[in-house]
Amino acid sequence: LNKTYLKKNHTTDVLSFDFKEKNQSKRLLNAEIIISLETALRNSNVFDVLLWDEIVLYLIHGILHLCGYDDRAVKDKQRMDKRQKYILSKIKK
Repeated sequence: LNKTYLKKNHTTDVLSFDFKEKNQSKRLLNAEIIISLETALRNSNVFDVLLWDEIVLYLIHGILHLCGYDDRAVKDKQRMDKRQKYILSKIKK
C-alpha cells in the first residue's frame, strides 16, 4: 500500500487516508487508517512493549496525521512525538 499510494518502496507502520470533502467541516473525520500488524508485532518485540500498546501508538499517529500533524521535518516530528506522548499518557491513566 505504501508503494501503491505514496510511491515509497518500503514498509511502514501506519497509513492515513483523508477522504474529507473540500467543504466538509474540519471537525469531522472521513478517513481510513491502515495499521501494519506485522510491523507492530516486530516493533513490539524490538522495543519490548505490548503489541496492543504498539497498535494504539500507530492509531494515535495516524489520527494526528489526519488532524494536520506532519513528521517529515525534524521540528515537526518532535512536535508530533510530544503530542503522541501526551495522548498516550492520558490513555494509560
